[in-house]
Order: sequence, then structure tokens, then C-alpha cells
Amino acid sequence: MNFIKTSIYSAASTTTSLLVKLITNKIIAVYLGTNGMFLIGQLKDFLKIGNTLGTMGIETGNVKYSSEINKRENKFKDLLSTSFKIHLYTSLIIIALILIFYNYLTLPLTEKLSEINNYSFKYILCFSILCFSIQTFIMSVLNGLKKIRIFVLINILATIISAGVLIFLVINHLTIGAYYALILSPIITLITALIICLFLKP
Repeated sequence: MNFIKTSIYSAASTTTSLLVKLITNKIIAVYLGTNGMFLIGQLKDFLKIGNTLGTMGIETGNVKYSSEINKRENKFKDLLSTSFKIHLYTSLIIIALILIFYNYLTLPLTEKLSEINNYSFKYILCFSILCFSIQTFIMSVLNGLKKIRIFVLINILATIISAGVLIFLVINHLTIGAYYALILSPIITLITALIICLFLKP
């Protein structure tokens, strides 16, 4: 029964994600055109690298050990503490590097960024990387504890809300709106995860 439930939850999450991507990609293509999609792709790649480095790729280990030792309270607390510190400290190091080399790292985006408040974008971007690291920690622990219903609920709600923000910002602010939507997505996901965990108490 657990396998069936997990499969249903996974299918629901995957289906929602695919549908949302189809809709958002179509809207981006219509409103931003080829050049806009290229610039969005550049920012996505930049965020993917920053987010991967910011988590040190330990989420698989979080899932594994959360599943194995969650019954041993002291060891589980040590795991959570150590894992959270790794996520926090590494993301702060990445943020520091971004702030130092920001102009060089965002060179492909400079033309568009010059049209907006570059400082606000820079600091929201850094906060976004921190939020991504923390929400990755939360989601990996939930996965390890087999809280699949909560895990999937967070994914679905965060995906829908982020898509709504993206569509609104793209329609109203075009490429610049898409930039902001992309860096706001991890922040939205973290807030969604915290609210759901607060109410459902996994």
C-alpha cells in the first residue's frame, strides 16, 4: 500500500510539474522570443551551478541517513545539526563569492540588469541561493523520513505558486520579470515548506 501511495503522489507531482512547465515555457516563448529564452537559460544555468555548490550535493546522504537513524534521537539530532550547518555555511561561502565577483559572473546578463536596480537583484539573488540550500535540506529530511505526502504537497504548491508569479511578471515586465521570477522561486518554495511543516507538523 505504501508503494502504491508513493507512486500516486509521485505521479501527481510529476504531472503537475510537466503541465506547469509546458504552460510557462509557452508563455515565455510568446512574450520573450528566442533572445529572451536564451537569456533566461543563461540565468537558469548560473542558478543551477550556484545552488548545487551551495548544497555541496549532500542531499542524497541526508535522505539515506535520515531514513536509517531517525529512531535514534541523539544521532538523528547530530545529523540534522551537521547537515544544516553544511548547507548554511557552504551557501554563505557561495554568496560571498557571488558578491565579490558579481559583475564578472553576470556579464551575459549585464545589458538587461542595467535596466533594473542591479543592487536589489544582486541581494535577492544571494538570498535566493541561501533559501534554496535550506529548503533542499528540509526536503531531503522529509524524503528520508518518508513524509511523502508532505514532500509532494510542498512541491506541487510551490510549483503552482512560482508559475503564477512567473506568468504575472513575464506578462507585465518581460525579461526582467522573468529574471526576478527565477530568483524568487526558491524563496517561495522555502516559505511554502515552512508553512506546510508548521501546520502539518511532520
